[in-house]
Amino acid sequence: MLSVHDARSPLLQIRFGPADLVRTALDAVVVICTLFACVLATGGQLDGASLILALLVFAMTFPGRPARDTASAGALALDVLGDWLAVAALLLLLGWASRTLDAFDARALLAWVAVTPLAQFAAHRVVPRLLARVLSAEGVQRSAVIAGANPLGR
Repeated sequence: MLSVHDARSPLLQIRFGPADLVRTALDAVVVICTLFACVLATGGQLDGASLILALLVFAMTFPGRPARDTASAGALALDVLGDWLAVAALLLLLGWASRTLDAFDARALLAWVAVTPLAQFAAHRVVPRLLARVLSAEGVQRSAVIAGANPLGR
């Protein structure tokens, strides 16, 4: 486990387990894999421009929000779509301002913009359940017995 300690406050301790790292990187991994899949599906090649775009997308999406995993389907869909449209609009603005939109196949970019929110939605629905099964099969999760009739025990 990776732990981060604040030198000013020994009581402040943040611990990152394997599940937290996977859930934090989920958005970035899905977006980049979807980009590469769309580029390859439209007959393109993963050249320097695609790799730079992947790096930009990673920087924009990496600290994902694991709280999405507990949201209802409608709230999750709106959250994913809203965040993705903001990222796509910012990327479009950057591409237009830097005059690099011509470096990409328009079909690949349109497919990527359309498919990514669907892939993110599916990933946020499937990965937490799959991750819980994998971690419980490996014995990473611990069982706890809480005894008592007080509010904390309930």
